[in-house]
Amino acid sequence: MTKRWSFTKQDYEAARARRNDFRALLQERYGSRDFTSHELVFGELVANAIRHGEDPIEAVVTFNADRTVRLDVRNAGRCQAGPCFRPDLSRVNWPALTATGGRGLEIVRALSDTFEIDHLPSHVCRVTVTMKV
Repeated sequence: MTKRWSFTKQDYEAARARRNDFRALLQERYGSRDFTSHELVFGELVANAIRHGEDPIEAVVTFNADRTVRLDVRNAGRCQAGPCFRPDLSRVNWPALTATGGRGLEIVRALSDTFEIDHLPSHVCRVTVTMKV
């Protein structure tokens, strides 16, 4: 089963609503379990895309037979001359302890079984994660 959502830049209300929809789909498919980490990963990736990316923005969730969830979040990057972003997730460049942002992708990486960032033609950025249920 695959579910696809589209977003527009800066539409945080839609992102919040789709995060709730994602949680409901997990509960419907896998029963009453704690999906906090799955929901957090979805929320972080979509929030980053609508905050930093450009339209079109899309999230695609695939529920696989092996009890894994694959999440692809795509957005058009801002950069006209090259890839949309190249995160350096080394601890050397982490934000200060008092910073209110800058840790989302590291959280996503820690909670996911796989984590990939692809730079597609036309400056499209795609972040793909898989998570076991």
